[in-house]
Amino acid sequence: MAEDIEQTGARHVDDMHAINRRFMEKALQLQCLGYIAQAKARLLTETIFEIDASKKVLWYTNQETERQRKMIAKQKALLEQKNNELAIARDRAEESDRLKTAFLAVMSHELRTPLNSIIGFTDIVLQGLAGPLSEEQARQLGMVLSSARHLHNLVNDVLDISRIEAGEVEIVPEDFEVREAIEKAVQKVIPMAENKGLALSVEVAPEVDRIVSDRRRVEQILINLVNNAVKFTEHGEVRIECCLSEDRLVIRVKDSGIGINPEDLDKLFIAFQQLETGLNRKQEGTGLGLSICKKLVDLLGG
Repeated sequence: MAEDIEQTGARHVDDMHAINRRFMEKALQLQCLGYIAQAKARLLTETIFEIDASKKVLWYTNQETERQRKMIAKQKALLEQKNNELAIARDRAEESDRLKTAFLAVMSHELRTPLNSIIGFTDIVLQGLAGPLSEEQARQLGMVLSSARHLHNLVNDVLDISRIEAGEVEIVPEDFEVREAIEKAVQKVIPMAENKGLALSVEVAPEVDRIVSDRRRVEQILINLVNNAVKFTEHGEVRIECCLSEDRLVIRVKDSGIGINPEDLDKLFIAFQQLETGLNRKQEGTGLGLSICKKLVDLLGG
């Protein structure tokens, strides 16, 4: 009996120990769950803070974006206004340029017609076809004829530049011999060179033969260049050289004239621009010759 009681007591003790262990385990689990809950609470709090901070950043970003949007809209409106102003100014400039070109063309035509008559009739009188002339009369009429031809050339230059700028110059390609074109152009300038005592020479390389281009415009360019070289050369010579370089035709006009200062090179091909200006200018002209040459060379693909 006592042994049974002792065994029963032992079992109760074991049960109590087991209950205590389970209780401790549950308490430990609850404690762990408490720690986890606290950690989650802290994490949730931090997340809430981060969300609030993100909201503030987003608000400031939206404010800045809106400010930038308004500024861009303002700049866009200003840009559109400037574009409209530029378009109006461009249209006015184009209209002014068109009117100028039309005026120059009409005036040049109206001037050329009477000039042709003056040149023609003066030449007839100088030839004595209308009767004999005294030496003084012939001299005076010679001055008239020279001045009329000079003015005629100036009018032709103005007419050419107006046509080029208006896009009315038609290029007519044809096959022709380069040497013949050069010699023909030089022949027109020989009297002027002889009057100044200048040597005028031509050197065409043997490989230069024929080309396809606008012969009339090529000769016009050559006449302008050689005439310009003779005009600004007082002593020495004017030399025309022609050769091939990498399948391209190269024509050089060299002279022993006054030359051009490096700072004036940018002005060389500007219409109506002359390096000599004012009343002390030694050479006559409109300053169109080289400008016409440059524009014609561009039209020919040179």
